[in-house]
Amino acid sequence: MVFLPRFDGLDDEQFLEAEAGPRPLRKHFFENMGREGFADKEVQASMEQLRQTCERMDRALTAEGPWLMGEAYTLADIIVAPLIDRMADLGYVTLWSDLPTVVDWYDRMQARPAFQTAFYEGTRVSEFLKITPLKTTS
Repeated sequence: MVFLPRFDGLDDEQFLEAEAGPRPLRKHFFENMGREGFADKEVQASMEQLRQTCERMDRALTAEGPWLMGEAYTLADIIVAPLIDRMADLGYVTLWSDLPTVVDWYDRMQARPAFQTAFYEGTRVSEFLKITPLKTTS
């Protein structure tokens, strides 16, 4: 629902042209989303998958830590960081707030100079849109 206001006034065809046209690999994503957003069932399924990701991270960090693959900071950490940061930005820290190893991992990620370079001021949705997180069932 964060991005949907920019489609006000567009019909379904114009919406798909504006979003799926320039992004053919995301065509089905935008078709499923539609101009009204995703169905509640799809949103809850995504939240469950995100929670499962956090639980897998927790298991890896508990067993190996301090990074996802153990002692070494790897692409695994780099790849999942934007997902966790976006979820935090959207107000979904409850997906991992009860998993101290994930909380600590995210703190370590944020402390890295490269993280600060990648997520500079103005890159987060919350900086330009008012966001109200959906309730999760996790």
